[in-house]
Amino acid sequence: MENKYIEELTKEELTKVFEANHKLQNDVYDDMIDSEMHWIGEQLDYLRDGLSDWSIGAYNHNYIRVRDNSKFIDGLIKMDKEVPLFSDEDAKQIYAVEKLRDELYEKDVDDEDYDEVEEGFEEMVHELAEEVTRAFTKRLDNCAERQYQLEYFLEFYVESRLEKDLFYIKDDSYELFEDVAFTKSYKN
Repeated sequence: MENKYIEELTKEELTKVFEANHKLQNDVYDDMIDSEMHWIGEQLDYLRDGLSDWSIGAYNHNYIRVRDNSKFIDGLIKMDKEVPLFSDEDAKQIYAVEKLRDELYEKDVDDEDYDEVEEGFEEMVHELAEEVTRAFTKRLDNCAERQYQLEYFLEFYVESRLEKDLFYIKDDSYELFEDVAFTKSYKN
């Protein structure tokens, strides 16, 4: 069989290539993690002014600690408008907390329900920080799921990471080769 280049393969054949090449699967997983960490870093940039500490990573005990509730909420609002983390429905919670914050700022410290409103605001901010952490963790955990890896491979990796005239298969084993100064197999 003549070499069949990556651009000539059907989606079904590409799926077989993915399944047959373990080194390729590892490369795709690593690329997914790098990509997610890039986007998480972009989103954390919106929140940093309001945080005292955070740890987010693929193999971490992830957490976010809020230093300044108001700056954290402002960062979430800006992030939601520019690089959303939540669905439109879930993002409503951000705006509910903003409304509560504004209500708190309008209250006099001597108002009888001030402490109750402040406590509710702080609790909601804490819940939002936990929700942000869960969302980041879920995205990173999804990278380990085979279905997401295959989807990423088919929809992004093939087009963006595999040069069409350098990657090929030789036969029905679907072993992927890269033509460089030497031939490199991705099977094992």
